[in-house]
Amino acid sequence: MWQSATPLNGIASVQIDKAMYTVFLSALVAPLATLLWYLYQKCSVYPTERSARLQFGCQKPPRYPHRDLWGYDLVRDRINSLARGEGWKIYEKHFEQYGNTFEEHFFFQKTITTMEPANIKHVFAVAPKDFSKHESKTRKATVRKLLGTGIVTVDDGPEWKQSRDLIRPIFSRGELADVNIIGKHVDHLIEVIPRDGSTFDVQLLLKKMFLEAASEFLLGEPLNAFSDDPPAETVSFIQNFDRAVCGFIRWRHAPRLSYLRNMFPNDYDKACKHVHSFIDRHVHRALQETAPNTHPSTPTPSSNPHRYIFLHELALRIRTPLKIRSEVTNLFLVARENVASLTAAALFHLARHPSEWAHLRTSILSRGISHPLTFDFLKSLTQVRNIYNETLRLQGPAIPLTRHAIKNTILPTGGSPDGTAPIFVAKGTQIVVHNWSLHHSPALFGPDPHAFRPSRWESSTSSKWSFVPFGAGARICPAQNQVYTHFAYVLVRMCREFEGLENRDAGWEYRIAFRLTAEAEGGVKVGVRV
Repeated sequence: MWQSATPLNGIASVQIDKAMYTVFLSALVAPLATLLWYLYQKCSVYPTERSARLQFGCQKPPRYPHRDLWGYDLVRDRINSLARGEGWKIYEKHFEQYGNTFEEHFFFQKTITTMEPANIKHVFAVAPKDFSKHESKTRKATVRKLLGTGIVTVDDGPEWKQSRDLIRPIFSRGELADVNIIGKHVDHLIEVIPRDGSTFDVQLLLKKMFLEAASEFLLGEPLNAFSDDPPAETVSFIQNFDRAVCGFIRWRHAPRLSYLRNMFPNDYDKACKHVHSFIDRHVHRALQETAPNTHPSTPTPSSNPHRYIFLHELALRIRTPLKIRSEVTNLFLVARENVASLTAAALFHLARHPSEWAHLRTSILSRGISHPLTFDFLKSLTQVRNIYNETLRLQGPAIPLTRHAIKNTILPTGGSPDGTAPIFVAKGTQIVVHNWSLHHSPALFGPDPHAFRPSRWESSTSSKWSFVPFGAGARICPAQNQVYTHFAYVLVRMCREFEGLENRDAGWEYRIAFRLTAEAEGGVKVGVRV
């Protein structure tokens, strides 16, 4: 017995030694191969970079002084800043130290981070064909696990143009009908706001209301989230959608580990399946109701001119269930909480600035307390527009705009220590436009860029490239008109209903909590006077 065991143990020992040798060799070869590839790229691009320096006067931008070889120190500092509730202030600090454009790296990926309007214009308008919205295969696969191939997730090219051409006309035609949809949900919001002066969280109520509005506009049916006892199906969908979004954000920010998600199924995959199952039922219903052989005497929901359903309009144009689901999920992600957080942020500031609330209310009531809230009427309200722009500037979408150079090219400014020379950009370089820092620039918005001052928009002379809350270029958000319409509708109704808006939060500063989107940490506690 002992004699037969000895050879087997010896074989096992040899196998373990081979496995350890393989692991050791992989650990040695992988970084070496990466380093050699990096050096090859540097050497191959040098003649072109030298030519650009001589011909166009290109110079290198200031470099961030990383404390480690891989550049993880900067990533860690930014994550810690977000965890402390400081938002993007660390970017402001770095732009102040190194200029409006500087270079950083992460695992040999060179990145040029900028808040310079001239560079933003160049990337998105002057030379957009030199850059692409490109993501690694692992990161792309992770995001598409939930969202599929829709207008938000696809790379530049024919597939994205198809999504854009499909989505834009639908949003343009839906603008007027959309006012009818939001109106009844705002009525419900006004009903549940306590009129006895007691404190309530307006951010929570707005999130529920806009969830209802988004589901009705996109799917044709509200989710009854305002109910004291919402349907189990609604609760399950919301919970799984939140879980899925948190999952893809976590894996998306760790792209080099994303392969682990495919090796070990986790809550992210399960949540995605639940979300897809819920939306697929609505897609199947829409395809049935819009089928060419549908009896003409049987009206579909979209046949009512006052009932606009995005899903039905989409089903009339494409008949592929997976593509429809992808487009709907992409837009649901964007529509669900962005407007709620933005509107809540405006009320956060107005509750702390009673004079601004009084000014807004006076301007609205002067137009008539019973004037119909049409799309054109809401667009004409200058004071509402100023508050909207100021809130977008302060607490609007803060996700940096990322592009990759798909050829050797040049940025017009940011090179040299003083940041005035052109920059040579090698193919493969990542360009990150940090719009939050751009919108808080003293050079563009005056000496008080962190103050809530809507009047600054009455005499603003900054260019459109100084204010890009919805992105820029061809991929600008197609729903920006709907965002303003919803925002304005809520503010007008609240001004008509309530004389005063009072702050009930202990703190004064807006502290950002990054969840599905950037929102006020701890909610927005207010009270109203009738």
